[in-house]
Amino acid sequence: MSAVIRASEEEPLFHLGEIPVRLITLLVALHSAAMIAVSLVMASGHTGWIDLLIYNSSAVAHGQIWRLVTYAFVAVPSVWFLFEMLMLWYFGREVENGLGWKRFAILYAGLIVLGPLLLQAFGYAGIPQTFAGAKEVNFAIFAAFAAMHPGAQFFFGVAARWVFLGLLAISSLQRLADHKPAEVVVLLCSSLLAILLMRRAGYE
Repeated sequence: MSAVIRASEEEPLFHLGEIPVRLITLLVALHSAAMIAVSLVMASGHTGWIDLLIYNSSAVAHGQIWRLVTYAFVAVPSVWFLFEMLMLWYFGREVENGLGWKRFAILYAGLIVLGPLLLQAFGYAGIPQTFAGAKEVNFAIFAAFAAMHPGAQFFFGVAARWVFLGLLAISSLQRLADHKPAEVVVLLCSSLLAILLMRRAGYE
């Protein structure tokens, strides 16, 4: 590992009193608040509002470009969502510390937009796509962590690089079994983008 990070990049966005607030904290808070809002809207029976936020290739082609971003913040409450947020905070904190908050912001924003752009190509090819949630985005943050610390020890002493590859393989097979090859492309390309950015930042 040969990355050099300037001190100013390691500073938090701001402080609440003496508590430093980092970008990853805001992202987890935003995803969680959005999940609560979606749950309340669904409970009230106004699911049409949620449909306006989900990525839909046909709708985007007709000018509803906000869906390229809002889809990532549509999630329903579940144990898996809690697990996803815990993993995002833990691994995202390490990636933000390694990149600095500005480059981490660019990475996260790029990952959010990348998926819909890839799916839009399928839509223009005559294969309409719909998509919601940030699972692929947050998995790519784990890919970035694995690129930073490939030898970090996980379950039973397994290195992070092998945990990443195993989860990538299982997730890809799951999407293929669900007849969602386009989402496999999103998963692979998002992870590759994250890894390439970490290499560009100096992590070998």
